[in-house]
Amino acid sequence: MHKLFAWIRGRRPRDPVAPAVSYLRYFTVMTTAPEFPSGMSAYPEQSQATIALVLGILSFLLIGILAPFAWLIGSNELAAIDAGRRSPDNRGTANAGRVLGIVGTALVIGIATLFMLAVVGVIQVS
Repeated sequence: MHKLFAWIRGRRPRDPVAPAVSYLRYFTVMTTAPEFPSGMSAYPEQSQATIALVLGILSFLLIGILAPFAWLIGSNELAAIDAGRRSPDNRGTANAGRVLGIVGTALVIGIATLFMLAVVGVIQVS
């Protein structure tokens, strides 16, 4: 209907989509990732998610003393991912390492507490 009135008045009808298209062009330019020279990563720091996961698995299976380190490295990795310094592709790996570190730390504390109670004599081991 508004095209009809614009034609009657002798003016070209205004395109209602044009402002949205120009906004989308601006938004696309502003949100694209920066281009880096070949051989450089898109993120300034290398991921430590795999280290957190390996330490978490080792602490859960073999060496319990590594659990707090897995927890710490996993938490630091998640904070770096949230800050944009590291790739978000490894978020699940970092979270898995952190969770294994938490569980391993709880196991180490529980076993150490039971051992100390047995040594003190509160728990009778027969």
